[in-house]
Amino acid sequence: MRQGGRTEYGAYLGRVFPFARIRATAPVRGESRYRVELPARTLHIRFVTKGDRVSLAVGWASMAAKLTRDLFMQRLNAWFGAHRPALKPTAGYTLDGRRWLAEAAGAVERANLDPAVLVRER
Repeated sequence: MRQGGRTEYGAYLGRVFPFARIRATAPVRGESRYRVELPARTLHIRFVTKGDRVSLAVGWASMAAKLTRDLFMQRLNAWFGAHRPALKPTAGYTLDGRRWLAEAAGAVERANLDPAVLVRER
């Protein structure tokens, strides 16, 4: 069960629900399960490996997220390409993303951007 490299979600849920009591419940293979106790109700949250295979809603959300990411990357590449035409576009995945960050360093600096805003933190 991993989302963005995570293997444990209790601390993350604690940040999302700072006034709730978070409890990990009995795990099921391929899932992490949590009970989030709020003042007015209790939520049961699960993180499922390959959830798009068992839930149509998760599949749709996954497709929407991937489309949004692809459209964002097109805009990012177009913007930086206008400022540095020789810069080869990137899809943003780790190895190519590192190459792109190194090649785009001058354009990032001229745009007065903190390079950290271009890198996902886990």
